[in-house]
Amino acid sequence: MLIYLTHPLAGFYYRRDGKLSTYRVWHKRLDVRPASLISADFKLLSRLGIVTASEQNHPYSVPNR
Repeated sequence: MLIYLTHPLAGFYYRRDGKLSTYRVWHKRLDVRPASLISADFKLLSRLGIVTASEQNHPYSVPNR
């Protein structure tokens, strides 16, 4: 899984007109370092009911401080 977060990638999505399209994310390979979460607040995710504020502050992949 880490390779997808640290390397450039290409993917697919359906456009609003229903056609399949592609996207690319290009960047230099990221240098991974240990970190800890202080807080997270993605209002759009909360507003859409995708992820609650509590869930955002307890991701499974990042230790809390």
